[in-house]
Amino acid sequence: MAANWYFEFTQDWRNLPMAYWVHIEPPGETWLGASDFLPAVPKPILGKGFLVLCVEFGNFTFRFSSPEQVVVCITTLSSKPLP
Repeated sequence: MAANWYFEFTQDWRNLPMAYWVHIEPPGETWLGASDFLPAVPKPILGKGFLVLCVEFGNFTFRFSSPEQVVVCITTLSSKPLP
């Protein structure tokens, strides 16, 4: 099954499903209120917002706002399931 992919834009990189699990806020700060994250968050494209990679696979569309999110998704889906 071949995957179809395309790009779109969003006004907030945090709206993407993997963002919370990948970009970690500093100790003592809330995720929504933090201004710094590890790994670093994506930079917006002036006048367009944040670039989003969309990958359609079957009936599901993966959406990523950073390369780190793609890596974590691939690593997770490639891991051996728990017994």
